[in-house]
Amino acid sequence: MAFVCSLMNAETSLDTRQRDILIKIDFFSDFGNVVELSKITSVFAFFKNGTAKKVQKDKLSGQMIEVVSKHATDKTKSGTEAKAYNITDMQGLLNECESIIKALNLPDLDLKCKIQNQIELMGYIDLTTNKKEDRRKLLITDVFPLSSKKDNTIWGYAVQTRSIGSGKMARLTIRSHTYTKAPIKRFDIVFAKELEKNRSGYWYLLDYELIA
Repeated sequence: MAFVCSLMNAETSLDTRQRDILIKIDFFSDFGNVVELSKITSVFAFFKNGTAKKVQKDKLSGQMIEVVSKHATDKTKSGTEAKAYNITDMQGLLNECESIIKALNLPDLDLKCKIQNQIELMGYIDLTTNKKEDRRKLLITDVFPLSSKKDNTIWGYAVQTRSIGSGKMARLTIRSHTYTKAPIKRFDIVFAKELEKNRSGYWYLLDYELIA
């Protein structure tokens, strides 16, 4: 990602805000998760997008001192110790910082945060992972009650869903007694434990677990 940041800075007109938006909506997911890439770009920005020639020692702390010292010198022409590191290998420095961040195995944002980011930044939601294990994870995009024509009592709820794994949209019905045990609302994410198709061809969500 350090290389990608450098390339974007040199070859495209993307500004920092645009790059950060693309990170938040998982555009660069092939290079890491949102939390990892945010930290990597923060380091990239600290070193002036890879153009810094030197960095003051009092701006560094902890492991960063050790890392920078491997790719810089703190000696003046006369051989005395300087107050700043003169960077001699910026690409090597950025690559090592990236490796350290990746080694932390930082957890990604949860699905709720990703939903909020996409609504705020894109105006719609697309969380499709194309993973088989995520197909039964359903984003609830709408919920509305179903009333009996005879006495107007609510006998069930229709839910519009989108599979996190496949992206497929579906309308499912939840019977009232099932819904009452585990109410759900728009933008909740559930794991579909049991589904059933009735004789009329309608799908019912018989059992589910709220996961986000």
